[in-house]
Amino acid sequence: MVMCGEKTILVVEDEGFARKHVVMILSKVEGCSILEAVDGPQATDLLSSKQVDLMILDLHLPNAAGVQLVSGLDLLHQLRAGELGAPAKLPVIVVTGSDDVIAERIAGAMGVTAFLHKPVRADTLRQAVAVALNGSES
Repeated sequence: MVMCGEKTILVVEDEGFARKHVVMILSKVEGCSILEAVDGPQATDLLSSKQVDLMILDLHLPNAAGVQLVSGLDLLHQLRAGELGAPAKLPVIVVTGSDDVIAERIAGAMGVTAFLHKPVRADTLRQAVAVALNGSES
């Protein structure tokens, strides 16, 4: 059984169904508080105002007008550069519907914990969360 140990997870996903799917999976992990963001600016606000222990990040994040304003990779780069008010080494799990190998390599070079493809399986996400938060697959 995966346990969070009173940790906070930020889910950054613009697609409502995909975000709710991830949140539903995480709701079954004991001890997790879950925050949700639908775009980069909302994620930036939460990262600068709340203590977040793990971010689950989609790579494609449009703004309210539907235009890509801040991509997931941009947000990850800003995080790693220490520009968001959250720890630069915050664990990040990327969840994407894209088969962009270059984006996967770039995200890997920026130290993501896991790179998962949609639709994400519950057991796969819970295992990635356990590794990210506890350093183990327990």
